[in-house]
Amino acid sequence: MSVTEVHSFIRDEVERQGFDLGTVEGLLRVSCMSLAWDYARAASGIRTRPTTEDLLTLAELVEPARNARGFRQTPVFIYEGWKPTVDWRSVPESVEALVEHGEELTPLEFYTEFELIHPFRDGNGRVGAIIYNWMNGSMDAPEAPSDVFGTAEEDWLEVAKQDANYLIQSADEEVGYIVEPDIGKHACADDDCRSCHNCGITGVDISGPWNLCEVCDNEYTGGERVT
Repeated sequence: MSVTEVHSFIRDEVERQGFDLGTVEGLLRVSCMSLAWDYARAASGIRTRPTTEDLLTLAELVEPARNARGFRQTPVFIYEGWKPTVDWRSVPESVEALVEHGEELTPLEFYTEFELIHPFRDGNGRVGAIIYNWMNGSMDAPEAPSDVFGTAEEDWLEVAKQDANYLIQSADEEVGYIVEPDIGKHACADDDCRSCHNCGITGVDISGPWNLCEVCDNEYTGGERVT
């Protein structure tokens, strides 16, 4: 193991996440991620992939204050506010599903699913880098995962919509965050369900009023339901 190589990787990752390593705040993040890395290295000798408890522990280690309460209870976005993540109310079940079916995924696929869920208030990128190397068997010679989110918005949304665990949510904080139902598997009119979440497919405002589909239990605005 190269301690210098691991430390350099951690510093680069913290800096890549936007922290200035010339400040106390930046150096604190390096220290916290180092603790999380040590935890993951030890755990990786016991199991090949993280459990839900491992993910919660890693999140609290990298951001002790922000992640002290576990999974996020607020909306978050990936990069510059335009890439939506899973509705916060669906985070626990989404993480459980990811962990349960993780054996069927490659390290990069698991990492991508994790980042799409974005289960914590902060530190998701750092935790993602740790679990990628954990599953990749490269804790002692770390590798950066491919930048799966560094594509054009249209391309990224197309990939995300094809993801089995991806759920589109509203970007309107005043209205709230409602998970989009699976199109074609409910009785709401397709256009109505899409537009009410302001997901960008139709660009319709989601000011309401809200109704509840009796078949799929998802909220939608006042259009007619398919019979």
